[in-house]
Order: sequence, then C-alpha cells, then structure tokens
Amino acid sequence: MNTATKVVLVIGTLLLVIGIGAFALGAGGISELEDDWNNFEVEGENNGTLEVEDKDGKGDMGFTFWVKGKYLDENNNNIWDVCENTNITIISKPQTNPTWDGDLDGDFYYEVNYAGNGNVSNCDAVIENIDNSREDKGLV
Repeated sequence: MNTATKVVLVIGTLLLVIGIGAFALGAGGISELEDDWNNFEVEGENNGTLEVEDKDGKGDMGFTFWVKGKYLDENNNNIWDVCENTNITIISKPQTNPTWDGDLDGDFYYEVNYAGNGNVSNCDAVIENIDNSREDKGLV
C-alpha cells in the first residue's frame, strides 16, 4: 500500500474518532436542553414573580407561561376560558434586541399562533390557537 494512502487512512480514522466524541458530547447537551424545558420556576402557585437576569449581557429568551387547564370556551365568547382566568403583568419591560423581538418591545404576548395570526397576539378560541405539547401534564 502506498505511504500517502496510509497517511490519509490514519488521518481519516482520527477525524472519525474525534467526530464520534463530538457527537457524544453534543447529544449530552441536547438532553440538558430537554431537562431545562421541563423545569418550572413557579409551580403549583396562584401567583409569583419572575425576573430576567441577563448575566452575560447577550440577552435572554424570556419566559413561556403554561397554566393548568384545557382549551375550552364554555361561556361562548370566542376567547379561551384559561386566558380569561390568567393575568400576567409586565412591571418593567426588559431591554430587547429588535432582531429577536420585532415590535414586541419586551411585552407579553400569546405565542401559540403569533405568526399565524399575522403577528397579532390573541387568545381566540380557534383551533389555530392550541398547543398540545404539554397536554400530558394538563398544561395549556
């Protein structure tokens, strides 16, 4: 076998081993992200205070609010009942990056189908405003 071929095979094997190691480290990071998605800052409470702490000065993704309930409109006013019974107040809007936040300026919005509603925040009782990704935990 030619010497150049042997060198290429050795280099290829080394790169393969490094790639497998990098993949294993990356897969571990993905499981940590899933764990973060399942952590709740305020759980089982009727009220709470949350604060965005941007330690590195590069911005923060903010919060997503999930509440116990179901997508029902029992009073037939075309707004999900869970939205009518949930009050979220932004006391101090954070400084935001407009390329991330658009025109929201750090304010609260219903994100279930924000883009599908033409970037209009609403809690209309329509099928497009349903997110069942937490249905197994009884959250909407």
